[in-house]
Amino acid sequence: MKLSVTTLGWPGSPLDQVLGDIETAGGFAGIDFRGLGQDLDITKLPAFTLDLDKTMAKVKAAGLVVSGLSSSVRLVLNDKGTRNEEEAVSYCQLADRMGVPVIRIFGGQPRTGQSRDQWMAEAVDNLKRDVDRTSKCKAVICLETHDAWCHTPDVVELLDKVNSPRAMALWDIMITSCSGGENVATSAATLGKRIRYTHVKDGKVEGNDTHVLTLPGQGQVDLLGAVRELKNLGYNGWLTFEWEKRWHADLPDASVALPVYRDLFKSVI
Repeated sequence: MKLSVTTLGWPGSPLDQVLGDIETAGGFAGIDFRGLGQDLDITKLPAFTLDLDKTMAKVKAAGLVVSGLSSSVRLVLNDKGTRNEEEAVSYCQLADRMGVPVIRIFGGQPRTGQSRDQWMAEAVDNLKRDVDRTSKCKAVICLETHDAWCHTPDVVELLDKVNSPRAMALWDIMITSCSGGENVATSAATLGKRIRYTHVKDGKVEGNDTHVLTLPGQGQVDLLGAVRELKNLGYNGWLTFEWEKRWHADLPDASVALPVYRDLFKSVI
């Protein structure tokens, strides 16, 4: 397994700073783009359109590859908007241009009054549509265990109904642990070979079900146990660190968190 990190830890920062911090920390082989600077949708940024060759050259010069692209695609939206049908296509096409193997999508949240069967059926239809609309792309669409999809049996049901080698799972280890209430052995066994990618962070649940992020190894998540379970499954992909400073400004800078993450995992991967 190899270490990667998403760009969530550098809200507002230019690419040069992000790459510099990762290179300085050492031990990382990949970067996962979840936005850049002020923007979340990288498919519209010049750095990923007209200047893509320059961007990829900078990534390579830093000794990295792009491990994944983390989109904002949602299969089911709650009452706050309509689904962008083109976003999955744009991300898959960009991933292929960059030689990136996976894009992340969310399952989203059910709408008010939507039954579980309706919610599942809509998600299945939309994921099938995304897979069909990107049939010429190589990138695998990975559904993250997140939002209303923090219980792994729901993710498995969805993926099995879609039944495509280009629709797989992204295991967010903290979310299945803290939101889904599953131990890592259960989550890993349930998802099994469907796991194509991971997001790794640590935290704990306090008070009225409040999730508090911590530095790796300082929370309640059995991260090293999760790595052991992944090894047992034969997983040899990325362990992708999410440092969510974009959403939580009070967190220390990513440059502080990266060495902690590196040191936690360097003896077990």
